[in-house]
Amino acid sequence: KPSAPQQTRRESQWQKLREVFRSVHAKEYAADAGLRFEEVALRSAEDVRRLSPTPYGVFALVLDGRLLAYHYLLQKQIAASAERLARRA
Repeated sequence: KPSAPQQTRRESQWQKLREVFRSVHAKEYAADAGLRFEEVALRSAEDVRRLSPTPYGVFALVLDGRLLAYHYLLQKQIAASAERLARRA
């Protein structure tokens, strides 16, 4: 059984990997669509209050200053949401 520091380090590594995989679909969609992509990590409650476009604060996908989604999406879901948002503009 791993010691407490080893377990904490392992959990931290998995968390970092999960964060990378969560945003990969958005990064790929942005690259394919020729859009600028910026990933902002909110590390504190203050960051969430000050910077998050949604009160959920876990994940947000914003396009042209408008909230596209507050949960993780696949590339085809991002494309469909972006098209719906463009039609409303």
